[in-house]
Order: sequence, then structure tokens, then C-alpha cells
Amino acid sequence: MAFTVFLIIAVVGLIVLELTRSHYRDQQIDVAAKGVKSLQDEVRDLRTRVEILEAIVTDERFELKRELDRIMRGGKCA
Repeated sequence: MAFTVFLIIAVVGLIVLELTRSHYRDQQIDVAAKGVKSLQDEVRDLRTRVEILEAIVTDERFELKRELDRIMRGGKCA
């Protein structure tokens, strides 16, 4: 009789332990997924900023202004 009670308590304890572990893993996965989403959003925003900066730097008016600034400071034209 005592062995049966011990066995039932052990099985119930293992079930509770596994449910707790499973819940903890699910929480970790949710946090990781939110972190990944946040990083993906940040990368997307940074790519957009780089594209804008590339457009500005390669714009002919930007090059002309840079050359004029260089001449005004006494530098040579490229």
C-alpha cells in the first residue's frame, strides 16, 4: 500500500515538473520570438536609412556641393 501511494505521488510530481518545464520553455520561446521580431524591425529600418544615405551621397548635387565646399576652403578639385 505504501509503495502504491509513493508511486502515485512520484508520477504526479513528475507530471507537475514536466508541465512547469514546458510552460517555462514556452515563455522563453515567446520572449525569443519578440526579440527576433524587434531585431528584424531594426534591420529593416537601418536598411531604409542606408538606402536614403546612399541616394544622398550619390546624388550629383551632393557631389557638386562637396566640390564647391572643397574649393571654398582652398582645396583642389578631384
